[in-house]
Amino acid sequence: MPETRIEAIYPRSRRTAVVGAALSAHPYETPAFMTFPVDASRPDGAGAAE
Repeated sequence: MPETRIEAIYPRSRRTAVVGAALSAHPYETPAFMTFPVDASRPDGAGAAE
């Protein structure tokens, strides 16, 4: 089966739900995946991510 790469941007508060959905939908017993936090804030503090 060919592999597929999926990238998604979601609020930190939804990480558990997103990872859970990926695990339940994956066709293999142990999928390989990584999550990375993104800091979208500006140095002056404006635009801080949740």
